[in-house]
Amino acid sequence: MTEDINKKIRKKQITALVFSVLIMVVAFLFISNFTAIIGYNTAEHTPAKPDIFERIGNNFKENPKNFGWFVFGVGVFILASSIFNWNWIFKGHSYNLQKIEGISNMFGRGFARIYFGIGGIVCIVLGLVLILIS
Repeated sequence: MTEDINKKIRKKQITALVFSVLIMVVAFLFISNFTAIIGYNTAEHTPAKPDIFERIGNNFKENPKNFGWFVFGVGVFILASSIFNWNWIFKGHSYNLQKIEGISNMFGRGFARIYFGIGGIVCIVLGLVLILIS
């Protein structure tokens, strides 16, 4: 009985650690280029007006490693969700095969976790390749 409780506690601790690392990576990436992302002109103290998606796209074009880190972070998140079997990712009432919950409902949760985990590994490898080539 206590082993089950200890396993649950360890699982929650590892989940919290994964989330904190993911948040730190994202924070580092975006805070390091904070003025470029928000479009704030520090010399004149007036905000620039381009669209937020245009600014983020321009930031990724100017700093291609940031896009690689973003893809890597998404891959870590996806892989962690499949390893820890998070209900809020895999549980749902949809049978739409374009969503992971639909795949989980149609083919079983085990298949969906493997499928999603392979996708996470692909994102991690792609992110590392993008980081190394830029």
